[in-house]
Amino acid sequence: MEIILKAHAYLVLSLTMFLNSLSMGEQVNDLYSTEVLIPNQSRLAKEQGLRDALREVVVKLTGDSKLAAANELVEALNNLDDYIEVWGYADAPDTTLTNPEKTGLKVSFSPTVLERFLRAQKFPLLPSNRPSILVWILGDDPELGRQFININTQPDILNLVKNKLDQRGIPVIFPNYDLEDAFSLPLQNAWRLDAEIIAEASHRYESDVWLILRFYKTSSGEIRGAWLYQVADVRKLGDYHSDSITNFLELSIDKIIDEVADHYVFIPQAAQNQVSLTIDGINSYFQYRELISNLERLELVKNIQTSEIHGSRIEIAVDVEDDIYRLYKSLIRSGRFLSVVTEQSFDSGEIALRWVKR
Repeated sequence: MEIILKAHAYLVLSLTMFLNSLSMGEQVNDLYSTEVLIPNQSRLAKEQGLRDALREVVVKLTGDSKLAAANELVEALNNLDDYIEVWGYADAPDTTLTNPEKTGLKVSFSPTVLERFLRAQKFPLLPSNRPSILVWILGDDPELGRQFININTQPDILNLVKNKLDQRGIPVIFPNYDLEDAFSLPLQNAWRLDAEIIAEASHRYESDVWLILRFYKTSSGEIRGAWLYQVADVRKLGDYHSDSITNFLELSIDKIIDEVADHYVFIPQAAQNQVSLTIDGINSYFQYRELISNLERLELVKNIQTSEIHGSRIEIAVDVEDDIYRLYKSLIRSGRFLSVVTEQSFDSGEIALRWVKR
């Protein structure tokens, strides 16, 4: 990303000194790598595993599980050597409740080549600054009755959920299920999917998204479940039934994350929009460094140009690959900016914000 400064001379010199040492902050790593399970180390099993790995990484980068079966992937699947940086075998991770496979296949893809391909296909891109999701899980067992599921009660289920979200590149938080949780979210309210009480109980964890999953086994052995989640100010309820807990959780989580990702993805554009940012509250060079670093982390931002500095106010022009509202939401969600006006006038191509010190 090019950074052009048209400000005071001393700032130009200082900025040059720190460009190569900017911290990436709390970003999700290994977005271009994954590990899949294969039955053995035969050539056919390896080749199928490499194809499955590409599909998983595409889903992780785009936030859309449906793209694993997209016709547009045929070209990449037929030319895997152009996309793979390194692969190797490993001990199989415990990613399912049954886990019949015995061999793990680790694959890393070239970020440059794969991102170029995804952009050419106009696939959505889910930025590396990912929303965190708080997950409450409840089960109804014939012997144990209804209970919250945690690492002590049913670790296999908890690990399955964690591994699935890791596969999607989504940071996960599990509740403590301590005394405070017990008071704020009684079991009966959780099972009824009482949205207001769940939202209040979830507030302490400061996640971007909260999700509650519940399930039980019918007399015929079928797994029936439901979920409720909140992202931003949107709440959505859903249900699913399956022949196994593994299938219920994996398919349900895929559907939920697909919907959550819609709030954060952007579509690469050939033409870029220029947005004028006015940022108040920059009172030191250190804060200026933090500001530029935070803007750099946004994949939809392609160019940054500092045009004016007036005391603690800085005016910055940025080129973005999406509309101005998407940029505004990304900045607010980062937790480092506050709006300084009641309503932003996005039609003007300008955003006015205040920097939040930490």
